[in-house]
Amino acid sequence: MRYTKTFEVVAVECHVVTRAVLKTVSNLACIMADEAKANSWKEVEKLLTKGKTTQALSILRVIDPEGKESTTLRLAGEAIYKQASKSGSKSEYRKAAGLLRDAVRMNPRDKSANALNNQILNEMQDKGISTSSIPRLFNEGTPTPAGLFAIFAVFILIIASIQFLQSSSGSN
Repeated sequence: MRYTKTFEVVAVECHVVTRAVLKTVSNLACIMADEAKANSWKEVEKLLTKGKTTQALSILRVIDPEGKESTTLRLAGEAIYKQASKSGSKSEYRKAAGLLRDAVRMNPRDKSANALNNQILNEMQDKGISTSSIPRLFNEGTPTPAGLFAIFAVFILIIASIQFLQSSSGSN
């Protein structure tokens, strides 16, 4: 009996040591992955300064396909913004503004993302490009003119459907 208990204690200690080693290895892998992303971001910034936006976007798609990092979103927004500036495409402006808005939401302290977001919003306003293709119905809780029209239209549709249901049930 005495040897069995000793074996159990040793097994438990080995399990704890194994967990600690695995945790250290996984932390090291995360650090290496973060370094790889940081190096890739630096490479993307170099490509953007050279004006190679398509290559920069392809690298960003490889290193962070879901767009979970605010730096990835900022760099993608910057690349698409440069493309939009060249082509003048409203949809590319909107896409870049959306990416930069998401980057600012993820990391509000990122000054370059904030500055770039403000710059693109100002440029869009100067060119008469709205931030969305569908007009906003509410702005900070207050209905816009489009919102008032939508509320009125929904109210009319509800009244018309109630009247239609009453007339169809009365004719049976």
